[in-house]
Amino acid sequence: MDERTQVEVSSFIDACGLTLFQVSVLLWSLLFVVLDGYAVQMFPAALPALVADWGGSYGTVSWLLYATPAGMFLGAPLFGWIGDRWGRRNALVAANLAFGVFTLAAAAFPAGPVSMFWLRLLAALGIGGVIPNVVAITTECVPRSMRATLAIIVVSCVPLGSFLVYPLLQRVPHLGHPVALFLAGGLAAIVTAAAALAALPESVKFMALHKRHHQRLARLLERLKPGSMPANPGFVVEDERQDPGFSPFHLFRDGVGVITPLTWLAFALMLAAAASVSGFATALVARDPALRGSPLLTMLPLSGIAGSLVLAHLMQRYHFLALALSSAAAVLVIAVSYGGLTSAAPMVMVLIAIPLVGGTQASLTVLGALIYPTSLRANGSGWQFAFGRFGAYIGTTIATVLLATNRGSFTNGQMLGEILVPLLLVAVISYLIWRSIAGRLAAGQGFGAITDIAAPAGDTFSLAGVFSKAAAVYGRRFVPFIVLAVIVAVPRYVAVVAFETPARQPTLDATGFGLALLQSLTQLLATGAMMHGVIQELRGQRFSIVASILAALRRLVPMLGVAVCMTAAVAAGAVLLLLPGIILACAFIVSIPACVAERTGVFESLSRSLFLTRGHRAQIFGVLLVYVVVVATAAALTAAVALWTGHTGFVIARETLGVITGSFYGVVISVLYYQLRAAKEGVDLDKIAAVFE
Repeated sequence: MDERTQVEVSSFIDACGLTLFQVSVLLWSLLFVVLDGYAVQMFPAALPALVADWGGSYGTVSWLLYATPAGMFLGAPLFGWIGDRWGRRNALVAANLAFGVFTLAAAAFPAGPVSMFWLRLLAALGIGGVIPNVVAITTECVPRSMRATLAIIVVSCVPLGSFLVYPLLQRVPHLGHPVALFLAGGLAAIVTAAAALAALPESVKFMALHKRHHQRLARLLERLKPGSMPANPGFVVEDERQDPGFSPFHLFRDGVGVITPLTWLAFALMLAAAASVSGFATALVARDPALRGSPLLTMLPLSGIAGSLVLAHLMQRYHFLALALSSAAAVLVIAVSYGGLTSAAPMVMVLIAIPLVGGTQASLTVLGALIYPTSLRANGSGWQFAFGRFGAYIGTTIATVLLATNRGSFTNGQMLGEILVPLLLVAVISYLIWRSIAGRLAAGQGFGAITDIAAPAGDTFSLAGVFSKAAAVYGRRFVPFIVLAVIVAVPRYVAVVAFETPARQPTLDATGFGLALLQSLTQLLATGAMMHGVIQELRGQRFSIVASILAALRRLVPMLGVAVCMTAAVAAGAVLLLLPGIILACAFIVSIPACVAERTGVFESLSRSLFLTRGHRAQIFGVLLVYVVVVATAAALTAAVALWTGHTGFVIARETLGVITGSFYGVVISVLYYQLRAAKEGVDLDKIAAVFE
């Protein structure tokens, strides 16, 4: 009798935390979704040149645009089924090969509209198969506390691929636009498929379900945690109840029979609303003379990515309830912007509404898949994605017709029917799903992989906790923190005024190097001073700005040593192989607060940070991502100010936003350090604060 020691795969992954293995899977997934975004945008961009070659008019062949949604509608469930039957990696390889081969055929044998339609439809089968399998492989290889978060971040990056299309059009006109686009996309897809077949690991949970993969899975897990595998291991996905097969009919059984069509409907409505919001916002920005040529039009898809990054952790924690609230918030923002702030509608739409809509769309893509167990996840995601294509196409078509009929304008009633009603329905459906899930969990009747969405019990450290506490501290003492940041940055302001002019921007010359060095020193001083201020505020005591600066000055030299070592280590990791640089940045993030609060030396501070961050580096990576979004938003606002005010306004805006974002980052890192010590060591605030007294 074959007696095997059962290994609980989900708990094993949770215990390992975020490793190079998971990061490599995430980077592969990002590559797939960026290429997918390019594949979607490639054909519409090439179509005008194709029409010119055929000697016709664009209107007579506009039916060719149906090829992409039709192919994606068929390809998503097809490759979702392949992913559940033969593995996510094999499905991704096959999907990219399908796109690559038929796209190269379109480049090598240019023909008329009919043959182009069928070649594009066959290529679009592969395009549709990417997202369902990316969601599956991403969520099945990372710890449960970050499955939704990381998958939402990955899925939200699809628009990045569309930005590759138009630069290619401009740079290689001698190849002929359609040929250049098709060759680039087809070759990239085939090369990516070949590389993935050789290097992309299979989903951990998928391998656990199939005995033929158990030896390979045992070797993989042994590499992740040496000495952890028993002599004769068996594997079980303990937090899921698997279905007996991978047929799509199982999507309507065992408690998900109602939820499955609800998620399909919600996704179709969400994509319809998203397409309409994007179309109307584009028309508004383009129509406003004051905004023509501004970066706002370019920011439309990027703002959706930013919204996904901001909302991802909330979706991880509150799942469909967060979806309901974000959809309702988008309705409120859009209604207010058009109801009472008509002149500000483009700005409000870009900065608030589109991030909300984009973040909700990406979140629904992932959360709809997490309802199902591993045996059905790619299938469930594929069918949801397929029906969502209907919504996207319908929303785009209606928006285009309304804008054309009304010559670029529309009434509030049309906007209400086109945008607000679908978003309201998404909010209602998401709430109903959440209520269904909450009731089952409360009764102890978990179904599918619903525990993928729930936060693990007993977790005392969370990304949401860090930001909520940091926001509370920063909000209560906003003025002192800003004053502290301004005082510390005065030397840099003097240098900017003295050396930086519109005609001479310091870069790598002596002045630029001096400004960069001075900025680094003052930032270190600000971080140390804010550490003192945050701890005093958390203790319920008012902090003194002078005392905070003096406390930081006493530790300036060791802080400088820590910063130099950190920078060298992260830079070396990034240069040698990007992944180690990312991991080291997360591992050393609280080195400077440890140096200040514990009065440790350079290498001891680095060691303390390694210890405190162990087991929480994925969440810390989320902290860095959120801050990157904040900085990117500030940079976009600065660029907009520069267009309107010139160099002087640009410098003022840059320094003002720099003070705000920099001071908030100091508060976040200080709170992060405290939260890590409290979770790891149970240290109270008085013990941390005693070092300053």
